[in-house]
Amino acid sequence: MFATLFAGALLGLAAHPDPCAKPLPRGPAVPTALIVNTDCGWFRLKRDGAVTSLGADWLVRHKLSWRPPYGLSLGRGRPGRYVVLRNGRVVWRSKGTYYNEAGTTAFGPNAFAVNSYRRRGVLWTDLKRPEKLVVRGRDAYPIDFTPEGQLLVSTPRAITVVSSVGTVVRRYPYRRATSYSIDQATKTLYFVTPHGMLSAAHGSSVRRIARIRVDGAIGVLGRRLLTFAGTHHVTIVRRSDGSVVARGSWRGPGRQLDAGVAVSDDGRLFAYRVSTSRPGVRRSVADVYVLRAEEGQARLLYHHRMGQAGCGSGGGLSFHGSLLLYRSVDGTGVAEQDLFDNGRSTTRLTPLLRALPRISPNAPGSVYWTTDFRM
Repeated sequence: MFATLFAGALLGLAAHPDPCAKPLPRGPAVPTALIVNTDCGWFRLKRDGAVTSLGADWLVRHKLSWRPPYGLSLGRGRPGRYVVLRNGRVVWRSKGTYYNEAGTTAFGPNAFAVNSYRRRGVLWTDLKRPEKLVVRGRDAYPIDFTPEGQLLVSTPRAITVVSSVGTVVRRYPYRRATSYSIDQATKTLYFVTPHGMLSAAHGSSVRRIARIRVDGAIGVLGRRLLTFAGTHHVTIVRRSDGSVVARGSWRGPGRQLDAGVAVSDDGRLFAYRVSTSRPGVRRSVADVYVLRAEEGQARLLYHHRMGQAGCGSGGGLSFHGSLLLYRSVDGTGVAEQDLFDNGRSTTRLTPLLRALPRISPNAPGSVYWTTDFRM
């Protein structure tokens, strides 16, 4: 009896070989080498279409390292207490307890801020003294610190600036429908005043740029541009003077911008995705558009159908020079992946993902630029 069971087990193993040992397929020719992954590991797609294995642990040795701001991070202390660490060592513990709270946090040079529902506002500390309430309101949230140590706090209609010693030094109102957006590289906050003035704030210093007649939620794009995303349009303007660079629009019921806007390295080519994906919708469609600065209307670049992933479908767009990489994941299997050259020729990468070794047929896999990693 035992011998029969053992023999059956051996036959079962023989019938189910290691899926990751599957021979590597040949991919399409591409303008630049790409990095590809599945649940079997990491692979390189060379320009001539050759595929080589990089090993399952390749990411550990090549991922770009992330450093916490100012070396500070949030740790775990006694139940209900916030603990701040610097390079792994505890430098501050909250005096109060905040059970069942997970507020929005911000770190500055020798400073920490978090909003508290129970205390009804934003708490601040210089990491030397206990936390104190600096901005009141359950709808107040810390945005970020400037390098000089000033804290920016959002409320429904105004931005509050808190000094490096914990006192309010300025408030400036913004148009609620447009909201605000911060450039993390320069810590500059962009917003539109209630009277339509595009403005840039660095701490308590505010610069008026230009009066604009553009609606939609504001966003930072690259180093020199801003986007305004509306219900059926996206407008791209220059940060320097508020002038319009490009404007794209779309039609169709239920379609909305859902993957942001990507810009080419020269700032002349833009891409965005519009989809009908919503929580609870089992089937939806996605349209990828490309927009040139000298053109007056966006051009439909790609159209595909999607399933549902949890509460929605994820998409991503990124440029490398004039090459555009599009990713779409909806939880129904292999991800939709495509490469566009200068917004014209298309290379489908999904067939390669399907042919690569994989453990689960539902593992989406993905494609990346080589510059996304430490080579």
